[in-house]
Amino acid sequence: MVADQCEDGDAEDAHNLEAASPSDIDSSSDCSDEDEDENGDMHHDRWHCCRRICICAVNNSSCSKWMLSNYRTWYTGVVVLLMVLGGVTLWLLDPEGLGPCNALFLSVSAVSMTGLSTVDFGSRPISVHLISGMLIVLGSPMLMSLWPVILRWRLLQQQRFSTEGERGAAFFGIKTSRGQDSLALEIVLKTVFLYWLFCQLLCWLILSWASGSGGMWNAMFLTTSAWHNAGLLTHDLPFASGKTSGLVLTIVMLLILGGNSCFPLALRFLIWLQWRCARGEHRRHVLSLLLRYPRTCYTHIFPEYATHWLAFVTPALTAVQIMSLCLVDFWALPAGREKSVPGIMQGLSTADKLWAILFQSISTRTAGLSVVDLSLISPTSALIFMVCMWISICPVIVVMRSTANRFSGTRLEYSSAIDKGQHQEAVLKNQLQTFLSENSFLLLSLLFLILLGEEYADTEEVIRESRFMKILFEFASAYGTVGLSMSSEPWSACGNWTTFSKVCLMPVMLLGRLRGLPESIDPVVQLSLTDFEALTENEKEPTKRPIRAGDRTHSTPW
Repeated sequence: MVADQCEDGDAEDAHNLEAASPSDIDSSSDCSDEDEDENGDMHHDRWHCCRRICICAVNNSSCSKWMLSNYRTWYTGVVVLLMVLGGVTLWLLDPEGLGPCNALFLSVSAVSMTGLSTVDFGSRPISVHLISGMLIVLGSPMLMSLWPVILRWRLLQQQRFSTEGERGAAFFGIKTSRGQDSLALEIVLKTVFLYWLFCQLLCWLILSWASGSGGMWNAMFLTTSAWHNAGLLTHDLPFASGKTSGLVLTIVMLLILGGNSCFPLALRFLIWLQWRCARGEHRRHVLSLLLRYPRTCYTHIFPEYATHWLAFVTPALTAVQIMSLCLVDFWALPAGREKSVPGIMQGLSTADKLWAILFQSISTRTAGLSVVDLSLISPTSALIFMVCMWISICPVIVVMRSTANRFSGTRLEYSSAIDKGQHQEAVLKNQLQTFLSENSFLLLSLLFLILLGEEYADTEEVIRESRFMKILFEFASAYGTVGLSMSSEPWSACGNWTTFSKVCLMPVMLLGRLRGLPESIDPVVQLSLTDFEALTENEKEPTKRPIRAGDRTHSTPW
């Protein structure tokens, strides 16, 4: 059928392809040869046929199902492809300033949201900055986390339900209609994307105003880098001594939190706010289901108990960092230190020290932005920084994995609604241990190779006495996808490493990026979207009555 329609218009093509069967896709491969014989315009016909094949592939439900079932595989493939294409592009744009190794390293750093740079990034041409910014956006973890939602929504549109009471695809095991499921997925898509877009746009306007004339591009890149916790900057951050520096640092801290650690908190609050303001009974019921069973639709909307836990742990970790840095760098000083010996807080006023400690406490775990000279950091402070970088986004990932839905046999279990008390605590502890210890053997092997490569370039005494701490710091920063470095130069300390050591550090950044993934998309998506007979009657919702705010059984506090 597709081959017979090769000469139709674009609008008719798109319409026909939506109704095309899988067998039609196979026949489209012969379209270009037939059109070549009839019209003699081979290139034109091949272009149209290739376009049809691509559209059919997108519309093909088996492709979407495979992507959902092999989430980590295709996610890793997309990330690696972006890194390779970005490295080639950066090398072609600045072959003399970057070189192939540094270009690939910068691309890996941008896509993985790490922020380490082996060259002076601020002095690179604006084309390099533009491509790096595009790589950050294309590799955005927040945007890429929406792909499963898009695929499930697309699969849902391809289903054919005969009655309104048929179970849908969003809330597996619950008696919902196709319209309710579609609306739930659409709410997630629109809420996350508008949150991603509006926050960056608003902060960019504020930073542009605070930076004055000529700071539009720098403000845009700073907004993008801080929101995605990418760690790359086209210029140094201003400190609190300036008139608008306090505002700039405040906005940057809000971007860091809103784009990463506090994203699940903000997202659940926005959905709760929509539920409170919803007027239609249909939309209000769907929003209540979304709050009650959040992990059936999206990986970063957590149940009520998990949201409360995350809301407590996130500021608690920041408070611990603040107290540790205050103890080490604000009051306690090494015995016999002279005033002429500089430290990371040396020469700062009390107000500036408080600003620096607050900013570093928020930025150290994920963002990698710094307002102090980390080349002067003390060993005690360096240990605090490395622990924070190794923890990184641990609280969010631990909650995401521990609240995933379980499917066992013919029973669909929601850990967010069934597992309570000691079981919840055990699940969190198990996920915490798994998160902090995964990839241990591979990481130790890569660290050994890096030390071996640097020892080959320098003497053993130099490595042992002066560079070992810097190498460990750089390694922890790479795996935590943070980007902080104990360097006094415009580039990271790894910029002085050998090519072999740089190559060994790239997989570390990739592993750090991939450890932020769920163990898998919720196992329920591997079920057939139309085969629900295996689910028991206990999994049906006991009532169709809309969930009300005053009902304790069906309450939906944010």
